[in-house]
Order: sequence, then structure tokens, then C-alpha cells
Amino acid sequence: MSLQQEKEEFLAREKVNAISKELALLLREEEVHTQALHDLENEKAETEQILIQCRADIGATNEEVEGNRKNILRIEDGNKKLKEAAKETTGFTDTYEIPLFINELEEKESLLQ
Repeated sequence: MSLQQEKEEFLAREKVNAISKELALLLREEEVHTQALHDLENEKAETEQILIQCRADIGATNEEVEGNRKNILRIEDGNKKLKEAAKETTGFTDTYEIPLFINELEEKESLLQ
């Protein structure tokens, strides 16, 4: 083998070694990126589950709020009817007069005893 051929063979081996090292680095980088992608896909799936649960919770809360609104309206209506009934039976125009009237009756009762 001539010196020129040995030199060319040596350079070829060096290129193969360099390419092999580069390939190993690229394969490792691919592995890292594949793992990162897998992790991101898992995180996305978890986030989607959280989003679904949040939407369900919001829906349940909206239903509860609507139920509370209906209860408030029902209570306000009942309160209005009670005020009207109290006004008709006692002649009071405001509900704050009722406790005053009760106090007055209690004072009269204690005087009578």
C-alpha cells in the first residue's frame, strides 16, 4: 500500500468517526426531543381533562346561581305578600312598625298585670 493510499484511508476513517459521532449526537438529540414531545402530549391531555372538569364545574355553578336567583325572587315575592298582608291586617305601612307595636302591646300587658 502506498503512502498516499494510507493517508486517504486514514482521512476516510477520520471522516467516518466524525460522522459516527455526529450521528450519535443527532440520535441522542432526537431521543430528547421525542421525550419532550411525549411529555408535552401528556401535559396537553391532562390540561384538556382539567378544562373539561372546569367547564362541568362552571355549568353546575351556573345552574346553582340560577336556582339561587329563582329562590331570591320567590323569597322577595313572599316577603312582598307578607308585607301586604301585614298592612291589610294591621294597618302598618312599614314592617319596622311591627316591632314597635309589639313593644307597645308588651308594655300595656305589663301595666295591666
